[in-house]
Order: sequence, then structure tokens, then C-alpha cells
Amino acid sequence: MKTCKRCDETKKLSEFYKQFDGKDGTQAHCKICDNKRRYANRLKNIERDRKSSRDWQRKNNYSRKYKLKIKYGLELEDYNNLLEKQDFRCAICGTHQDEATKGILFVDHCHKTGKVRELLCSDCNFVLGILKEDTSKFVSCINYLEKHNGYL
Repeated sequence: MKTCKRCDETKKLSEFYKQFDGKDGTQAHCKICDNKRRYANRLKNIERDRKSSRDWQRKNNYSRKYKLKIKYGLELEDYNNLLEKQDFRCAICGTHQDEATKGILFVDHCHKTGKVRELLCSDCNFVLGILKEDTSKFVSCINYLEKHNGYL
């Protein structure tokens, strides 16, 4: 048993975080008090912490690299090679990366096999997703637009 120096409650040693250089191998404050202190500090410094995290991720291109690897099995170098191969343009509509929403092209992949196909602008990627890659829906859309071409 041990008394917390913050709340003055006597608690089991298992209710204290470990600290190997302490007398009994635990911290002076119980887990509840320590978590409250950490939470208060987090709230007090939340904007600073968020900015620091964003700056680090941008500097290291971390988020992009992580998502490419986890979702598609691609290294950043593989993505950049695809981008160069496509001349920095959407594989469907030809929109240049600089003109695309968010200034990036998205990795298109087969949802059944997971195989990476090519890079698309957000609009083309969105259309494929909405139509669930069903070619008959695409044909129906084309027929509809041709039927109503010129009519408002």
C-alpha cells in the first residue's frame, strides 16, 4: 500500500505507474492523479502540440508515406515513379496534379484484389467509387448525357 502525494489516498501499488529509480519502484502520484495532470497539460498545450505534430509530419512526409505503405503497399518512391510515368496527370481525364484538388493525385486500386492501377484526380476517383466500378452504370450515364445533350 502507498499514499498518493497528490490526492492523499492510500492505494495498492498496482494503482501507481512504475518508476524504476523510485524507492518502491513506483511514482509518487497514483495513475488517476497522473492522468488528470497529463490531460490538463495536454489541454493547456494542445495547439502547440498539434502545430508541432503537423510540422514534423510535413517535414518528414510521414502521413503520406505511412498511408501509401499501409493501404497500397507502395513506397513514396513507387508513387513518385507512377506520377512521372503519367506525366503528373490523371489517368482518366488528364488533369495535371497542380490543378487537382489538394494538389495531389490519388492511388486508384481494385477493391477486390488490392492491385494498384494508376493515379487519378479526386473527381475521377470519386466517380469510380460512387458507381462502384460497375461499367454498366458508366454506360448508362453516357447514354443519359447523350440523350439530354443540349437540353436544359
